[in-house]
Amino acid sequence: MSTVSSRPAVTLRLSGGLREKVIRSGYGTVADLLAVPFEELATELKLTQEQSNELIWQLQGSLSRTAYLTWEREATSVPITASSSALDSLFPRGKGVPPGKITEFCGRSGTGKTQLGIQLCINTQLPVAMGGSEGTSVFIDTEGSFIARRVAQIAQNSVEQMYQDMAVQGPAVDDLMRGIHYCRVHSAIELVAMVRMLRGIVQAHPKIKLVVIDTISSLFRSNFSDTQARTRLVANLGRQLVSIARDFDIAVSRN
Repeated sequence: MSTVSSRPAVTLRLSGGLREKVIRSGYGTVADLLAVPFEELATELKLTQEQSNELIWQLQGSLSRTAYLTWEREATSVPITASSSALDSLFPRGKGVPPGKITEFCGRSGTGKTQLGIQLCINTQLPVAMGGSEGTSVFIDTEGSFIARRVAQIAQNSVEQMYQDMAVQGPAVDDLMRGIHYCRVHSAIELVAMVRMLRGIVQAHPKIKLVVIDTISSLFRSNFSDTQARTRLVANLGRQLVSIARDFDIAVSRN
């Protein structure tokens, strides 16, 4: 993780009024600010032209990663296969879900989004040569759709299909199950709290290479009479997830 990404936003040398706007906005790190298009950021913070120029100057001064290092990181990153060549081919490198980014899967209820998330959690643990990243995953369940028996069946089927023509024995289903960190959340408040803790969880478990959230939208369909507040909250969650994905070079999948 770069020092730029983890640098607290409050350490930027900002004038009093601008500093207050940044603090009140909820942006915790420089990476959070950099993850948002600047025009959108300026509009959200209601910046004057003078404040915009000041913030741009400070953010530019905080950057230390060169274009080459960014390109090198993307070129050497390890995508996670979705166990479907047709689906894998839809991604930029044609090899699966890319790390360092958020991938959003959309579709009607019952189209297999949850199963795809579970499959990605299993595939993350596979060797790189088989489309995995030899890591573990976090599955955040907001609807109670994560059923352990179902996960075990998917894991068993995956091992049988992927290793059927190989001389080596595939991983045990129990081990694949242990490689998935599961969290059940029941409300938008719990999800916000979980995402805030996620950075610390990934730091404590460096083998985590994938985070699946199934789903975000279900928690925000009701109990939000203030649509602007809902929009800001969802946008803030997105910014935090982008920051985590980029800082730790992990894949984030959300439905």
